[in-house]
Amino acid sequence: MGTAFALLRDNPETPEPTQELRDRMVDGCNAVAGSRHFTEMAATRDREIVAVLKAIRESRRADQGFVFRRLCRVSRKAASVPGHEGVLSSVGQAWR
Repeated sequence: MGTAFALLRDNPETPEPTQELRDRMVDGCNAVAGSRHFTEMAATRDREIVAVLKAIRESRRADQGFVFRRLCRVSRKAASVPGHEGVLSSVGQAWR
């Protein structure tokens, strides 16, 4: 507990790390855990972290799709300007 409380030492609202506080924290953690074993809780935690990371990745892919579609629209407009005919194909190749 020393390291966690050392980081909070400068905060005047941080309680003193007493045996009573430690016992209350342990009791609270045990109440949250219930009858679940540590390995079960760790597996649940890991599945949930992976789900969040996948959601972030999917969100980024969706954003990239939006950016690509936007670039294509801009490129089509640019391609209609004389001398810019190759813009659309170069943008498409850059996103493959």
